[in-house]
Amino acid sequence: MELTTQIQRQEIEKIIELELIKRGISVSITVKEVTQRLKLTSSSFQTTPVLFKEIKIIDFGSYVTEKGKVIEVGVSVSAYYEHFDGGSNVVKLFSITINCFDDEARLIKCI
Repeated sequence: MELTTQIQRQEIEKIIELELIKRGISVSITVKEVTQRLKLTSSSFQTTPVLFKEIKIIDFGSYVTEKGKVIEVGVSVSAYYEHFDGGSNVVKLFSITINCFDDEARLIKCI
């Protein structure tokens, strides 16, 4: 059973995309809820100059919990990158906590 609505997930996408823009990353992301956690993905993007074969935004751990009428969402937003020689790695960009009320989502903490 999903705890978040489609409208709340769209709001979460907007909040995370804004935090990424603040860090100089302009990319569209998609948020899906899977078994009380969020699945965060983006399309591939590049840096200038090109440093990696591929870079994507992913979640590296998340949770969705119900606290009364409030749904708390926490996501560790990370960048997955692949080297030209085939190796890959993940680096954490920030952790974010968002509270959802009805069809609204509000940023609580971003570190």
